[in-house]
Amino acid sequence: MKKALLLIVSLFCIQAALAYETVIVKFPPNQGWHADFYQHEGVEAILQYVPVGENAQNWNRTVIFHAYKNVNWTSSTARFMDKMTMQMENKNSSGLYKYLKYTENDSIAVRCVTKNAYIPTQCEIYRVSKSFEGLISMHYINKNVQDYKATFDMWYQIMKDVLIYQSYYREDRIMDKATSFEL
Repeated sequence: MKKALLLIVSLFCIQAALAYETVIVKFPPNQGWHADFYQHEGVEAILQYVPVGENAQNWNRTVIFHAYKNVNWTSSTARFMDKMTMQMENKNSSGLYKYLKYTENDSIAVRCVTKNAYIPTQCEIYRVSKSFEGLISMHYINKNVQDYKATFDMWYQIMKDVLIYQSYYREDRIMDKATSFEL
């Protein structure tokens, strides 16, 4: 009986270790958003999406994900967001972040800045969400302030609706790489 129970517990632990996470984004239709940059180093993965005609080095609008796995300092989205927004405000203090949601599991802030030596004129919707294995930060950045303001409601909803999907089986994963990102 003890051996059977140990086997069941072991299988459950193995399944949890082999779980896959995917971020699912519903980009506006007919804009051709595509992944243009991906890098995975240690506990961090970075993915950048841009619209058709733009790339990771030359863009006007972008969506960037940073995924941090199994890191002690990722226990609270609010603390992580405080740390990161303070660093970004130190680089450009022309606009301070306004928090729209601020909880331990999910936080959202927005801001617009004017150009300085470090950051160009741009506006941003910044979200940090707890994932099954750490934290994921999500940035929608637009260098056209008028376009950002005109499309804010749509992009706020898109960023708010980004889903973090977890599956224990690779076959059960979302396979549309145009709108999803394996962590």
